[in-house]
Amino acid sequence: MTGTASRPLAVEGLRKGFADRDTTVMAVDDVSFELKEGELYTLLGPSGCGKTSTLRSVAGLERPDGGRVVIDGAVVADPAAGTFVPPNKRGIGMVFQSYGIWPHMTVFDNAAFPLQVARTKTSKREMAERVGSALAAVQLDRFAGRMATQLSGGQQQRLALARALVRRPKLLLLDEPLSNLDAKLRQAMRAELSALQRQLGITTLYVTHDQDEALSMSSRIAVMSAGRIVQEGAPRDIYQRPATRFVADFVGTTNFLAGTVARAGGDGTRIGTAVGELVGPGGHGANPGDEVLLAVRPEAVRLHLSEPGPAANVITGEVEQVMFVGERVDCHVRVGDDVWVTRQEAHLAAATGDRAWLELPAESLSLIPGRD
Repeated sequence: MTGTASRPLAVEGLRKGFADRDTTVMAVDDVSFELKEGELYTLLGPSGCGKTSTLRSVAGLERPDGGRVVIDGAVVADPAAGTFVPPNKRGIGMVFQSYGIWPHMTVFDNAAFPLQVARTKTSKREMAERVGSALAAVQLDRFAGRMATQLSGGQQQRLALARALVRRPKLLLLDEPLSNLDAKLRQAMRAELSALQRQLGITTLYVTHDQDEALSMSSRIAVMSAGRIVQEGAPRDIYQRPATRFVADFVGTTNFLAGTVARAGGDGTRIGTAVGELVGPGGHGANPGDEVLLAVRPEAVRLHLSEPGPAANVITGEVEQVMFVGERVDCHVRVGDDVWVTRQEAHLAAATGDRAWLELPAESLSLIPGRD
């Protein structure tokens, strides 16, 4: 990895294991990534995938077994060289899953706490300015004199963020900061936190298992599984062009269909499947005879209740279940031994037992090498 001095964060070959009886389980296994200035980079994955262990290694709350962590050009962790900089000297701010708000303190004192306990003393005037600025950034300045326990859940989350910002960190680390909020407030806070991060331009490493959170807030996403990064990219690429079955299955809902490449070219790829030959996009580097997995998102499937005119990639089935969910209708359609999940406009008047034609636009098919 090159150019680490110009990056707010560079993680290189990070490894971290934990003892489990007579063996060592690798929670983080050769993980590498870099953050660009001002971006929000998300580690996304299920519980136990290594995302939080990676974040804690960056923060200095875990000592890695191998690799390096470089923050703003300075090496803060390198086991091979015996380097380990403690968390309070890494120039970071961190917000945990549990906000850790002091109930006996006011909003102001909670936000000021990192400055009050810092080795370098801050004058009362500068402290007032910095705390006031941090509270204003999260829209809590008018509550400065209120006891922290009088704040709502969303306000306490913002207070924890203000406390992290008051030190003016080079890097902000967020560990599942919205998971303790109810669904509606979590959705509102996503937009609020994302807007604040862009406004402040602060480089942020974010950890979550929530796919919607990652897709809506991130500049880039690294999907993790079993201690490794299995795909990295922009949210749209991760969702629309998953590289593995795990990524396609974990990030959103996906229909899968196994096939074998019959012909490959720049104008399209023909794939033989159990429901007939389908046409997918070209440029995947697939060769005739290769086994592939077609991944199709529910919203990409066009459901017709009467046979459409001539069109490629039309398969037939029977509507098995219809669920009206307000802004859309989720139709489950049986195709042979499989049930396809489709997402249609709310006005679609489908009923259980209806014959259905599923149109699969070539440009919305993803080709995943292999069948696993």
